[in-house]
Amino acid sequence: MNRTRIALAAIFTFTSGFVTSQLFFSSSRIPQISQASSEITAIQPVENIQERSNTKTKLATKDINWYKNKVAQLENELSIQSNTLESLNQTANSQANIKEETESGTTKFTSMNLEEAETILPKPYSDIVASTGGSMIDYLKEHLKDEVDYEWASEIEQKFRDFVTMHPLSSEVELQSVICKISTCEVMIIEYKDFTWNRIENNIRKQEWYSFSVGASSKTLESKTYIYMMLSK
Repeated sequence: MNRTRIALAAIFTFTSGFVTSQLFFSSSRIPQISQASSEITAIQPVENIQERSNTKTKLATKDINWYKNKVAQLENELSIQSNTLESLNQTANSQANIKEETESGTTKFTSMNLEEAETILPKPYSDIVASTGGSMIDYLKEHLKDEVDYEWASEIEQKFRDFVTMHPLSSEVELQSVICKISTCEVMIIEYKDFTWNRIENNIRKQEWYSFSVGASSKTLESKTYIYMMLSK
């Protein structure tokens, strides 16, 4: 009987010890699992935020480039429209002046023949001048008979060259010649891309030193446009 009691007591003691050790082991694992779970949860939002930030940066850069290209396109279209409108206004004013002179009986159309033009200008500028009349020929004849104001002429010529050379579109034109005298300047230009000179001229007109009446004509040969201008202050 005593042996049975001792055996039962030993079994009870062993069972209690085993259960207690299992409970202790389980409770010690819970904080570790909880901590690992919280670390994973903490890492995921940071990674997601970084991914979203990178995505937004890429989209923002793409949008900025698109808007830059769109602004450049609109500026080009506006410049073309402005030049077209200015040309139409000049044509309308010229026609109105001719009509007025015709009605008053005082029509006077200044011109220069090819032989005369070739004695003072290289081709194709001589051809341009010979096929053009009006104020440009008046300015040219004034320019030919004028003496030279060296101080004013050299200053304007240098400003003209510097402006064209420093302009962002300078690679698309070639300023072949600019010669100033007392009150007039003769300018010869080659344009390699359509409407480039119009855009440069629109900018140059905003300069304080540029205050001229302009007579101009052009001719396109072999994908180049030759522009002849006479300026009169």
